[in-house]
Amino acid sequence: MCVLSDLLQYYAKTDPKKFIRYAHPISIVFLFAATVFFFTWEVFFLLPDLIGTEGWFYKANWIVDLVIAYNVWANMLACYRTDCSVARLPKDRLVPGPDEKHLWHHCEDCKQLVPPRSWHCKFCRCCILKRDHHCIFTANCIGHNNHRYFFWFTFYVTLGTAVALVTNFAYMVKYNILLHGPAFIFNIFIWISGSNSPMVKYNLKENVVFSFNLFSVALAGIMLVNQTCIIYRNASFYKREGRYDLGLRKNINIIMGKAGLWTFLSPSIKSPLPHDGAQWQLRKIIK
Repeated sequence: MCVLSDLLQYYAKTDPKKFIRYAHPISIVFLFAATVFFFTWEVFFLLPDLIGTEGWFYKANWIVDLVIAYNVWANMLACYRTDCSVARLPKDRLVPGPDEKHLWHHCEDCKQLVPPRSWHCKFCRCCILKRDHHCIFTANCIGHNNHRYFFWFTFYVTLGTAVALVTNFAYMVKYNILLHGPAFIFNIFIWISGSNSPMVKYNLKENVVFSFNLFSVALAGIMLVNQTCIIYRNASFYKREGRYDLGLRKNINIIMGKAGLWTFLSPSIKSPLPHDGAQWQLRKIIK
């Protein structure tokens, strides 16, 4: 994950305009294709073979998969549509109070004072309130106002790929496909060599899907763990200092809003944030 992040940052800094032109649409198309593929593969290929299509369990899986797919795309869209820029604040909120002026800093690009935890994004071309990072999947920055949506986006991507992995695993166990060991690499080698082995014809697609699924759930899981740690400490992707850590309950409310963890049900749930992102309470240090 760190290597991938560093690689993307390198290309982004080399040519920001070109990076945005290609990275955003490619990432969104990839996510859409992967979501449709895993949904179709599970409900139309794996589940009918494993449990049939007549029982309540198959219908329940349909509902679960639809809820997951909905929350992946609805939260991603909510991230994109939510403005986290400092410019969205009223002008009277862009003036620090006498006791907090030392916490604000001057942005050379925006030519103005910006609140603490706000940083300039070269891709969005503005300062972002409590900037976490710029996401290629949501095509904008993750900050104070849309961090809730991004967390549930990563949660449902992880959940969806995990559910698909369990179903894939059950299917491969049923047909003893897992007995072939690291079949993906092995079958690819045989396929390239032009072998007519029956094993390749029967197992290649299942092993490719299973390996891709394993990679997807691992990558999404790393993102989710990282975001969970950020919420736990009220930190951000690039700023892991603990001076804003006010305790788990307050940290959750700062990011999720008044509805707290109930926001996992849908991004349409109203959950006002406790403040506008201009003022941040510091943790009291007991000496």
